Amino acid sequence: MIRCIKNICCLLLVIVLVPAVASAGQIENFLNLLVSPAEGKTVFIEATCTVKAVPQFSEQRINWLNDLLKHLTFQITAGKNVQEESILVDGKPSIGFISREGIQGQEINFSFDPETIYRPQTDANILTGLSGMETEITAFSYYSELHQLLSGFYEYFTAMPDQFPDACTWSKISVQYKGYGTAVKRCAISLPEETFTSKEMTDFIDSLEPGPARDMLSHMVYSGRQRYTILLDENNKPMKINYTGRSGLSAESMRNVNVDWRCLRGEKGYKDILKLTNPAVNGNNRKNVTLTREMVIAEDETESMNASVETDFVEDRVRTRTVCKIQLGYQEDQISGNVTERTVIGGNSDLKTLQINMTGSELEEYTGTLEIAQEMNKIEKNHILIQFALSSGEESVWKAGNTVLLKEKDFTVLAQRLTRSFLKSLLSLPAEDLQFILADLPVGSLDELIKEQP
Repeated sequence: MIRCIKNICCLLLVIVLVPAVASAGQIENFLNLLVSPAEGKTVFIEATCTVKAVPQFSEQRINWLNDLLKHLTFQITAGKNVQEESILVDGKPSIGFISREGIQGQEINFSFDPETIYRPQTDANILTGLSGMETEITAFSYYSELHQLLSGFYEYFTAMPDQFPDACTWSKISVQYKGYGTAVKRCAISLPEETFTSKEMTDFIDSLEPGPARDMLSHMVYSGRQRYTILLDENNKPMKINYTGRSGLSAESMRNVNVDWRCLRGEKGYKDILKLTNPAVNGNNRKNVTLTREMVIAEDETESMNASVETDFVEDRVRTRTVCKIQLGYQEDQISGNVTERTVIGGNSDLKTLQINMTGSELEEYTGTLEIAQEMNKIEKNHILIQFALSSGEESVWKAGNTVLLKEKDFTVLAQRLTRSFLKSLLSLPAEDLQFILADLPVGSLDELIKEQP
């Protein structure tokens, strides 16, 4: 069931992939709530699930699964430092855990063993070890990262001409960009490698608004001269930004980076077109990303947001291409939309579709449904409907305990304890609602499964 909790969390929070807008709006309020853990706030999600299709299950087995799921409620409290996830059975706590990233790595505390803090002996992820699920890196993931980064990088590039006036070469221009306006001046900046380790640069980065962009810039490593070209409108707002240089998050992961970014910011929305190429300095790996997005708030206060991100990655000679499209609209307290992502690896094509409908309020409280369907080579794989309520909350309290280092062999034992704890909480349910579990078990097998091991 850890897998179920993890899926619910990932699928609900996928809406965070839509960027927060520059001006006030209901879509913005919802999205800001979802990304608020990065700002020190906490999000609380409560969800129930109905399964519509699982390819390996018959119609009877899906019905049995839904008979069980109607008793289960999934709760997630996602804070900046601590995350808590739990399953309730008919409103009563069943199993759960609290996790955080400690100084020495990931730490987790399970409800069935409240006195113990588990930490992997290596850099392995505990939940991955328990569920057997690897973290999936998709175009959603990169969109999520980029939308959090772009507002901070816009601030960074806007301030660069004033921060490094001696490195700027100015020229007058008149370049029109359809839908963006006219750029009237160009600032070309060339900075040597040593500038990026200077106190001047450190102070500059520290002066930026706290957030993912500032954190990333503070850890960047540069090699050789870095070149920037910034085109500005008559109000000194950047309209187009280019960056080329060799950089990375470590000396071992250097990339030849090229960024081409058109950007428009206004009181009633924004537009972006971003193209990023960053082939590895050594080897054939690459991670190319193209992003477009537009947010519009109309005169009648309705809102629309359209975005797409395309990725073309090559790693260890394996090419993965994805196309993700996002559409959201707001009208009369209703937020609705869809997200689709197609992934092509070799000859296989995977399509995920998400449909969201919800009602929002000024109190940062949202209720609605999220429907997720997945196809592989045009054959339906999974189809699930989630009903959820989302609001701001209080971060869970981390409690001290005895630390146990987990070896790889320990994950199996821990998963068995987790399963026993969950199965025990189901014993109060009517037998007809437990057929998903009992149908294939010999009489008395359930008692054996929940028996504590010596």
